[in-house]
Amino acid sequence: MADKTIYLNPLVLLQTFEVYWAYYSVSDGKLYATACNKSASMLADSLLELSEKDERLFDIGWIQTEEEIDTEEILQTIKKWDNSNNVSPYENMFISIRKISPFIRLVKNFLIKEAGLTIEPVMQINREELMYREGVLRWQAHLPTMVILGMKSPEELLKKASESTTIVVVGDIKRLQELMTYAKNPESFSSFMVKFIEHTRMLVDEYMGVFDKFTGNGFLAYFNKSICEISNLDFVDCFANFVKAEIEFSNDLFNQWGKTLRKLPPEALGLSIGADIGELVFQDLASQLLVVGEPLVWAWRIAGMGKAGDAVVNNLLYRELENKPDIAIKQTVSTTASGEEFLTGSISFKK
Repeated sequence: MADKTIYLNPLVLLQTFEVYWAYYSVSDGKLYATACNKSASMLADSLLELSEKDERLFDIGWIQTEEEIDTEEILQTIKKWDNSNNVSPYENMFISIRKISPFIRLVKNFLIKEAGLTIEPVMQINREELMYREGVLRWQAHLPTMVILGMKSPEELLKKASESTTIVVVGDIKRLQELMTYAKNPESFSSFMVKFIEHTRMLVDEYMGVFDKFTGNGFLAYFNKSICEISNLDFVDCFANFVKAEIEFSNDLFNQWGKTLRKLPPEALGLSIGADIGELVFQDLASQLLVVGEPLVWAWRIAGMGKAGDAVVNNLLYRELENKPDIAIKQTVSTTASGEEFLTGSISFKK
């Protein structure tokens, strides 16, 4: 009778690698990196050794509805991975998941059968992890948490956002150079910046905004009609509530920040917010959120013209806000860099 125990060690190592790979692949290589890498190498060595005793390992077919699985090629790839600095065995994590997930299922079935085991473990290897990465991990940096939890198609959501009205919000930190130059130490500057970044992102998320990026001296975010309607909210109200909360937070933060500087500039420290409304195109290009549209240009201009503590909106957004009972708007004249004058509205919130 053939010695069936030769299949048990590879089976145990396969189970070990599968556990670490599940966490590692879904987290984009952030969880259990060392353990996953080493367990992959140990598995490859064990299976390559087994292949010398049972050549069928390299000829166990292919899974229905999947591309052909080259067992030997995958084993050689994950073995080499241990000595590389690459995040994933293949050129990216997406391809690695497509290769390794069906490989695990195929080899596990073979080892269980050849070891003479009677168990039939549940093995649901499909596209769920890829969908999770695409729908949650890919978009959690941008979309509101409440949207991500129920999102089925990122492409469809971006399409709907592009077909509806959006408010662009640009935040511009005034006197940032002085905040860096006259900080009592680098740790102090970093600490306040982290507080600003973390709380701003939290507020954008809380009020159903789409966070685009931090710009070095501020941030860029959007409040879209279709996205806010997912939670039965009005996007203009979401924008207004965010601005109120952000101004209150930033005024307090920059007041505290100024007290720590070695030299306090005569001009006020703080955040200027500029906003405009209109249609934007939302795209996902090369795993990067790309948003284009004329309202972006005007929001940047207005934020740059404002002073610390200002929240200034362009004409069309002014009209959306003027009948809100808790908002006071003062019409002002702003000037572009080329000297062109135009009317804007400086908003404040009634107590």
